[in-house]
Amino acid sequence: MQPSPQVFEAIITDMNEGVIFLDHHHIIRICNPAAETIRKVSADSIVGRSIFDIHPRRAHPKISELLSNLQTEQFPYSHRVIQAQGRVFDNSYSAIRDVNGTFIGTLLISRDVTEQRRLADEVRRLKDVLADQYKDMPLIFD
Repeated sequence: MQPSPQVFEAIITDMNEGVIFLDHHHIIRICNPAAETIRKVSADSIVGRSIFDIHPRRAHPKISELLSNLQTEQFPYSHRVIQAQGRVFDNSYSAIRDVNGTFIGTLLISRDVTEQRRLADEVRRLKDVLADQYKDMPLIFD
């Protein structure tokens, strides 16, 4: 049994990860509630617009290169960690193709990893403090 379009819509709507889908012309067609929260945008303000319209001009060359690489199958998948608005995002980009292999768009999945990055930095600092305090004693860190 094939799930209905309503099932797919419910899945995307309820995901904790931000989901943005660009069609083959790089127009934003889907922006789920998690993407709105993570990216601090309204779906109504970006759906129907080009991905280039919502990013500063200085980012256009990198975005263009990424989308071109996905579209031409040079890279079927890409991953980047970016910092914006004082937060850290883990972004993955996937080329979406139909059953014939024709490129139909790009799927962007975003996760706000700011807190995880902060905690990892804090653990690193604490390890450094402990290592400095006990430099004459052998310590093993996992």
